[in-house]
Amino acid sequence: MGEKGFVTSILPANKEIDTFYACGPLPMLKAVSVKLQNVSGFLSLEERMGCGIGACMACMIPANNDSGYKKICQDGPVFSAKEVCL
Repeated sequence: MGEKGFVTSILPANKEIDTFYACGPLPMLKAVSVKLQNVSGFLSLEERMGCGIGACMACMIPANNDSGYKKICQDGPVFSAKEVCL
């Protein structure tokens, strides 16, 4: 059961998507975000975290905010798809 291949290959068949939720490797998240750029969505980011409290800054990701970055361990791990730059 199901589909084989990339998740982005089945997205056009689902025309009635209001909101999407995705987790997985960054290349897949980027592809889903680009494919569904006009749809509200949330991404759960997976990253190695050195300290888990935001002190070491090992889990930084570029973001669309004043500082230009978000800490996955402290600010996330779930972000709006429009909030982060993959």
